[in-house]
Amino acid sequence: MDRETRRRSQRGRREWGYVRKQGTKSGRYQASYIGPDLRRHFAPVTFSSKMNAESWLAKEKDLIEKATYNEDYVWQPPETR
Repeated sequence: MDRETRRRSQRGRREWGYVRKQGTKSGRYQASYIGPDLRRHFAPVTFSSKMNAESWLAKEKDLIEKATYNEDYVWQPPETR
């Protein structure tokens, strides 16, 4: 794969998690990520803006990292919180 093709295929990719615009008339955004349990976890709500969905993902990533570095904290998937 040449450099231009690789650059085009990576455009819009994020470092962690996924945000997609729903195909409905509402045009809301759905956020999800693959957790430490190797399962996909979705936000409990959809978001009116991409920025809000990205903010939710950042908070989830912080919780996972907190569990990695703090043995007193146990990560729980969003569905159980």
